[in-house]
Amino acid sequence: MQRSEAKLKDVLNSATVGICSFRRYIDDSLEYEYFSAGHALIYGYTSKELMADIHLWKSRVHPEDLKNIVLPAHKKLLKHHSCSMEYRFFHKDGSVRWISEDLTARWDEVVDCLVITSAAVDRTARKQAEEALRQSEATKNQILKAIPDLMVWMTIDGVCLDVIDDNPDSAIPRWVAIGKNLYDLLPAEVAQKRKQAVQQALQTGEVQVYEHQFTMRGKTFNEEIRVVVVGTDRVLVIVRDMTDRRSVAS
Repeated sequence: MQRSEAKLKDVLNSATVGICSFRRYIDDSLEYEYFSAGHALIYGYTSKELMADIHLWKSRVHPEDLKNIVLPAHKKLLKHHSCSMEYRFFHKDGSVRWISEDLTARWDEVVDCLVITSAAVDRTARKQAEEALRQSEATKNQILKAIPDLMVWMTIDGVCLDVIDDNPDSAIPRWVAIGKNLYDLLPAEVAQKRKQAVQQALQTGEVQVYEHQFTMRGKTFNEEIRVVVVGTDRVLVIVRDMTDRRSVAS
């Protein structure tokens, strides 16, 4: 039995996951039973440091997350016996780490407390990557919004996925276009020419450029169309309104 327990501890201590076992009493006080060595990588504190100070872990959890995430999660265990949570933790080196933790619990009727086992993983790198991507997307969207041309993301079948358009006089408003097919939005001959350009762009990988003129709702539109491949089955259609330029030229 002792050899089996020692072998299990060796396995737990060699993992990059932090395994913890503790008791939570009805007055919300805690009593730690075990911290694996993995917590030194995740929290920056050794298992000895965490075991020696009952308040250490709790004091390093971000106050907002302690109140809104950690404490409610522990109470949830009373009914559901398992839950997951993600919270911010102030690492020993001063950095803020994002921790993802899965918890399971059972009720100890002898001493009236929850016996909780948790497995914690550092998700900081993933969070940083997600935030960098979000900021990149936000920057890209701001740049696109600053461009006066109409931009339409479209599938190979001619379905409009998204539209960026700040022109109130556009032939087709954004809320009308999204999710619709070209043939539902434009005159048949205009839609056919657009679809051919989309297919040609996807087949060759080259930007397709052409101009056309059409009339909708009693108004004539002169447009320059550029079709750019942005995926294996998607394109970005850039529509430049040439009507005013044509009027000046004439």
